[in-house]
Amino acid sequence: MTESITLRPIPAELNEQRVIDHLPTVVAAIKKNIAKIGERNPKIGTDTHQWQYCGQFDWVSSFWTGELWLCYQMTAEQTFKNSAKLRKQYFADMLLDPFWLDHDLGFQYSLSCVADYKLTGDEESKMMAIRAADHLIHRFRKIGGYIVAWNDTHPLGPEITQGKSIIDSLQNTALLFWASEVTGSNVYAEAATRHSETLAKHIVRDDFSTYHSFNFHPVTQEPIKGETFQGYADDSCWARGQSWAVHGFAQTYLYTGTRSS
Repeated sequence: MTESITLRPIPAELNEQRVIDHLPTVVAAIKKNIAKIGERNPKIGTDTHQWQYCGQFDWVSSFWTGELWLCYQMTAEQTFKNSAKLRKQYFADMLLDPFWLDHDLGFQYSLSCVADYKLTGDEESKMMAIRAADHLIHRFRKIGGYIVAWNDTHPLGPEITQGKSIIDSLQNTALLFWASEVTGSNVYAEAATRHSETLAKHIVRDDFSTYHSFNFHPVTQEPIKGETFQGYADDSCWARGQSWAVHGFAQTYLYTGTRSS
């Protein structure tokens, strides 16, 4: 016998004021969890109401840090700032082993070190984020015009991954746009813009749905085909990836002002 599931009705109207009204509840919940989580980085909650925590190179390792910085931005409470700062060494250590770094550097450092620099002016965090941007831009294929997603240690193998880009990467280009702003070098922004244009051309279908990933020839950089790794099928639309596309292309537009993406 299957367990019945009760679905909550979707609010008839979700406007800005409703979101603002609920923010104190969200902030209070985050504050309550600070002591429980400590210096660790939560990855996912389990059905037993326990946290699973990130390892050294987890792509979601900055998400909790980002929430703490957002709470600090809204409240100016030192508790949030101090807890976010506790994680600085984690991200410093990550940069010491670049072999494991991949396209998720944008997730990892925009929500941690970039946020720290923007809110507190921390120069060390700024330099860490620029180093992360340098690692990310080295994944850019100039001929193909895209950022390689995964390393050759990925289960798919180097013959596939060295020519593969994925829709998630649009969430990582903000780190490159930011690096251009703080360094005065257009190289970062040019790579981010070209990457967005390439994905708009190859990973977005005619009906504006998206492939999860797109393969290029790892040597010639010729486009090959779109396919999925986490979605249902190659010709389906992976919901989370589609949300990355909506937000990522909008973000590119905010930075560039161009509609080609």
